[in-house]
Amino acid sequence: MKRVFTLLILLTPLFLYGESWHVLYLSSYHPAFPTYHRQIEGIKSAFRGDELDLDEEFIDSKRLGFQENRNSFTARLRYKLSQLPPYDLVICADDNALIFMQDSSEELFPRIPYVFLGVNNIENGLSANRNPLATGVLEEVSLEANFMLIKAQFPQATELIVISDNTSSGKADLQSLKAYSAGQSIFKLTVFNLEALSFPELEEKLEKARADVPILLLSAYTDADGVTLDFTPSFRRIYSFAKGPIYHLWEHGFGEGALGGFVVDHYTQGEKAGDMARRILLGESPEDIPVSRTSPNHYLMDYREMKRWGLRRRNCPDGTTYLNDPRKNQRLLRRFIINLLLSLGILLLIILLFIRLNRELKKANRNLAESRRRFENVFINNPVILMLIKIRDGRISDINTQGLTFYGYNREEIHSMTIYQINQLSREQIQAEMAKARQEGRTHFQFRHRLKNGDIKDVEVFTTPLVIGGEEYLLSAVHDITEKTRLQRELIQREKMDALGFLAGGIAHDFNNLLTGIIGHCDLMAMTPCDERQNRSSMQMILKSALKAKDLTQKILSYSRQKQKEREKLVPADIIEEFLEQNFNQIPEGISVQRIYESRGRVLGNRTEMEQVVQNLLTNGIQSMEEGGGVLTVTTREESEDSRGYLVIEIKDQGVGIPPEGMKNIFDPYYSTKRMGLGTGLGLAIVRSIIEDEGGSIRVDSEVGRGTSFLVSLLLLNE
Repeated sequence: MKRVFTLLILLTPLFLYGESWHVLYLSSYHPAFPTYHRQIEGIKSAFRGDELDLDEEFIDSKRLGFQENRNSFTARLRYKLSQLPPYDLVICADDNALIFMQDSSEELFPRIPYVFLGVNNIENGLSANRNPLATGVLEEVSLEANFMLIKAQFPQATELIVISDNTSSGKADLQSLKAYSAGQSIFKLTVFNLEALSFPELEEKLEKARADVPILLLSAYTDADGVTLDFTPSFRRIYSFAKGPIYHLWEHGFGEGALGGFVVDHYTQGEKAGDMARRILLGESPEDIPVSRTSPNHYLMDYREMKRWGLRRRNCPDGTTYLNDPRKNQRLLRRFIINLLLSLGILLLIILLFIRLNRELKKANRNLAESRRRFENVFINNPVILMLIKIRDGRISDINTQGLTFYGYNREEIHSMTIYQINQLSREQIQAEMAKARQEGRTHFQFRHRLKNGDIKDVEVFTTPLVIGGEEYLLSAVHDITEKTRLQRELIQREKMDALGFLAGGIAHDFNNLLTGIIGHCDLMAMTPCDERQNRSSMQMILKSALKAKDLTQKILSYSRQKQKEREKLVPADIIEEFLEQNFNQIPEGISVQRIYESRGRVLGNRTEMEQVVQNLLTNGIQSMEEGGGVLTVTTREESEDSRGYLVIEIKDQGVGIPPEGMKNIFDPYYSTKRMGLGTGLGLAIVRSIIEDEGGSIRVDSEVGRGTSFLVSLLLLNE
């Protein structure tokens, strides 16, 4: 049976779905009955949170009678149960509810466990130990303790009036009292039983009783005429006619005139029953939880009634609870005053703290205003261009007024931009420079910045890393050095001319060689004027030497002279194709050209210079493969970076490659990796100068024995 019951408990909705336990509280009485609220409070205290879903039903046997109301109550409950989900457990309060459950459980609550409390019929309560689905808490009044209490407080009393009625609990308590009194000689018992008396007759007897005779109230709900009263009106009628002190066995009635008693604690009864119910719902079998015979009782006295009857604390047992205790009230008042003083002290401290905080806040606001003023003077109004750049994404977090004027943007525009949209280096190069500033402590840089109107300015940047709010920034001071750079370029130009002077001897030597050939062939033609064949050959040599001299002269002029040039919209793919078509027959055997024109985008530039760039790069690639042959791959494509579009020209050969020691000088003037007689060393220097003047960039990658790749990036026109 234990295994079956445990299985049923484990299969309840609580464990399947994590819902609350559905429990029925079945009361013998009605919601206004004095024990109801204390029992419910005790039951709920044994459960946690929302795990208890409690329904309540009331037999109302005190007012309507148990047998008279039983059939109609059963019919109503049967209908309700047919419409509702089954309960997980039933809690029965007081004797009639237990009797009803014992008689009806198989029909109404098949195989559902139940727990009882407040049961006075000890024999019937203990019979639950034989039911595998039932257990509970007995409510056993201690007549001996109450007799001894009454005797201790009124030692001269020899008689005791007992009030009872014909309710099941009243009969059970009276039966227990008679059984106990048969073996005691403390009091002579006088029983006023409402089973044979009406309420007026009871009042008449109480009025005639002596004032020195204590009264023990067991039960007084229904009289011989069938009149039923709730506890409070019934007790008030008894109290108004009673001459002697009234003792009671339960907590209700205290504060309304009951003097004292060793009373049943209904809250603790509910708490114990609730704990039993929860253990069962968690899977423990009722068979393993025996019926509790220890009724949770305690001494309770009303201090106001004690004063009326001349009693003192020394007349009460140790551990007595006092209702309307002046000492308790004094303690509560003292505690209230102490708490009030503490609260006032804390409030005063809080006020003082607020005053201090207010002063500090005002001081902080003044300091903040001063800091803001200093910031405006140092940063916003500084004549030097200052900007704050977030390292993580390159966003321009702040810029001063001078910076806005220089770049031409308003503050809203600049705050939506990144440094990658201004600096002319690639994103990778800028990130590398920012890393140097952050990690290597480098503070000085030179860049080229684009203004809103499209102008490119040479700038000198002094930067320092900062951490603000856990975020890393670079504070940069920007100086426009465009004019300085122009002067430096002019100086470099003069230095180039000086360098050309040093090379003049070599160039003169080349010209002398060319002129010697020209003069020699002219002399030969003069000596043999009639030899047409010889003269034609001499004229061809003269023309060839003159063209070489012209080519050499143009290269020198291109590198040594700067002048204003006209720009136009160009399609680099078309210029490349024109060069290849014009020079197709001059490409050596064993060399092929692969064209991949992914883009025919247009750029702004000088046609002559762009043709010179194409000629130099393609010629270099072809010459590098003259000995071993290979494929020259020419690609044009578009790339995007920081919302700007670029046209990329890649010229890749399969030639001999450039040694590592030559890579750092590849763009220097007069430097060449070609054998003597194949170049002057000015070609790549001129190419880089042209590309950078157009705001572009050129990069070279090379591996000895595998070939070389030149990548030219030019800003695309937005059309």
